Amino acid sequence: MRTTLITFGLIILSGLGFAQDIKDLDFISPFKDGLAAVQRDGNWGFVDESGTLVINFRNDVAILPGEDKDKSKYPYFKEDRCLIQKIEKGIPFYGFIDKSGKIVIEPVYINATNFKDGMAVVSELTKESLGTNDLLDKRVVNYSFTEIAIDKSGKLLYFLTDPQHVTLDKKYLRKLPKIKSTVLSESLIAIPSKTTKNWTIMKLQK
Repeated sequence: MRTTLITFGLIILSGLGFAQDIKDLDFISPFKDGLAAVQRDGNWGFVDESGTLVINFRNDVAILPGEDKDKSKYPYFKEDRCLIQKIEKGIPFYGFIDKSGKIVIEPVYINATNFKDGMAVVSELTKESLGTNDLLDKRVVNYSFTEIAIDKSGKLLYFLTDPQHVTLDKKYLRKLPKIKSTVLSESLIAIPSKTTKNWTIMKLQK
């Protein structure tokens, strides 16, 4: 009888909407795109506006400067996508998760912007084999990156810049190659000139 009463009481409490609190948080961000980032022990999760932890704590989300006047740094969603990063040999590679926490774009880019008007600009890495150094008995490779625009599934939409050489070594790659192309609207992207400080507005064909 006692067990029955306890079970019945738990059912009533559940029906009244009692939920477990999320405790011992080190940081709580403002809500962006319907979710707020929460930090615990160096890992990040996301809660919705009901206070439910919808993405469990993880260590691969990318930390970004807050927008507007918010100078704090935390991960956030924009257009249902959040940047993640994977470190390989000391070099970060970027991709995206959706609001379920699923990786929808693998972390293969050496830099990336947030999405705007359905597009993100990413730096795509290309590896070219140049042969073998007989003296050192090592393969010689050349790395370059190109700025491209992708959609929310990771599909290539547009090539934006010519390939640029990059040394893929953490001793030399002290800063990520800065992304210069900017999404202005769903039909316009600003692209920097190859040789001057001027810009070109690229009209997109849908």
